[in-house]
Amino acid sequence: MKKRFQLHICLLCALALFLSSCIVIPDVFHQQTQQLIFGLELSRHLSAGQEHWYTISSPVATRVTIFTTGSTDTYLEVYDTNNRRITQNDDGGQGLNARVSFNVEAGRIYAVKVRGYSRSINGAYRIMAVDELGRSGNRSSSNRTNLIFLY
Repeated sequence: MKKRFQLHICLLCALALFLSSCIVIPDVFHQQTQQLIFGLELSRHLSAGQEHWYTISSPVATRVTIFTTGSTDTYLEVYDTNNRRITQNDDGGQGLNARVSFNVEAGRIYAVKVRGYSRSINGAYRIMAVDELGRSGNRSSSNRTNLIFLY
């Protein structure tokens, strides 16, 4: 009886260990994203409670500024590949528009989230990325939709 009890305990512990290794932590890079191209303005529409995800990268280290324009009260958040939020902003642009600036490492991909300031916000906005090098970007790859999985 005692050995059977110990065997059950060992099996339960092994099962718990296995299940804990199967838990998936939410990853901002598992979102469907649209690529931001330096110098290319994209127009989108936010519904109440909706988030839009973008990715951006640069072949060289630089400082990037991403901003929104329009009459919608937007909020920007930027994440690195370790799912750490590296910057965020509410009204740093003109009026109620968001604006963030941050340093990027060469070849690294960053995720950018746009949402309304509150969950009830909806409306059109435009988003654009520029860098300190003044690059206009590669327009031939614009508006490409990606599903990116980074581990």
